[in-house]
Amino acid sequence: MAILITTISGILSAISLLFISKAGWLNVSRYVITIFLVTTSSAAFFGGFPLLFKQKQNIDENKKLFLAYSALANQVLSYAATGEDLRKKEKAGMKDFIHRIDTALAELYTFPIELEPSAIPDLKKILKETAEMGE
Repeated sequence: MAILITTISGILSAISLLFISKAGWLNVSRYVITIFLVTTSSAAFFGGFPLLFKQKQNIDENKKLFLAYSALANQVLSYAATGEDLRKKEKAGMKDFIHRIDTALAELYTFPIELEPSAIPDLKKILKETAEMGE
């Protein structure tokens, strides 16, 4: 999603920059300037997201969770249809089955998002380097 927003913002920013360069900053509509500033800021903000998140690892973890939840949902449906617990291969009481499902849900209850802290730029370092370049 961040890549899509960055792309769309970048395109809109380029189009508005075309209008600004054609008419001049003082002669162009305030709306075009606003669109340029907002879309440029948006592209810069969302452009850094793919570097910040460990996307491959997050996708793998979420895929595992999805499959585990799907298997659990299928077990509930099978129990509703047959009255048997698939893990025990026998008739199970509703109370025991519900407790087992609740325990399984509690074990799966995670929100796997990993971040890459080293991808966050150090603002102090950037400002220092910019100041040194200006001198």
